[in-house]
Amino acid sequence: MTLQMQEKNTNRFYWEVIQISSQSNALRKRPNKKLTDFFAFFVGFAVLLLVLLCYCLIRWVNSGFYSMLLPPVLICLLGLMYAFLCITKTLKRYRELKNTPPCPSTLTLDERGATADMESGTAVRISWDVMAFIRVFEELICFMPNKAGNAMIFVERERAQEILDWLRENKPDVLVIQ
Repeated sequence: MTLQMQEKNTNRFYWEVIQISSQSNALRKRPNKKLTDFFAFFVGFAVLLLVLLCYCLIRWVNSGFYSMLLPPVLICLLGLMYAFLCITKTLKRYRELKNTPPCPSTLTLDERGATADMESGTAVRISWDVMAFIRVFEELICFMPNKAGNAMIFVERERAQEILDWLRENKPDVLVIQ
């Protein structure tokens, strides 16, 4: 079966690609795991550390024990740096994905596996024996290989029924999660 893929997807599609990519190792271990929004977590973490840092600085100024409060202040600053690094890295990956020029592609499902061919010449092939699972998310379908570092295939959710019908008919040996 061959499907022509949409050239450009929605912002939510790209955001979900980022979430799945960052949590791919956890998803390989527990395929039914709910996606967590790491961006919201790190923003909340940064706000919490800012409040804690302000509290420590106020205590530091009002007390004479400067050497005692220096470690918590430094820990807060290091935590803030880590949180902001994670936030900027996530936003950079999102912008890169979103600003990628549209490139039509085709998805081919056959007895050997799934292949995504781009018009630009790039191709991703995942055979059924090395595929960990196929999962339908809110905005997309993900073909997840069982090894980290291998490319994943993402397909817009509008194609879910066609893909699931083909999988029911041909019954490849792969876990399908809806």
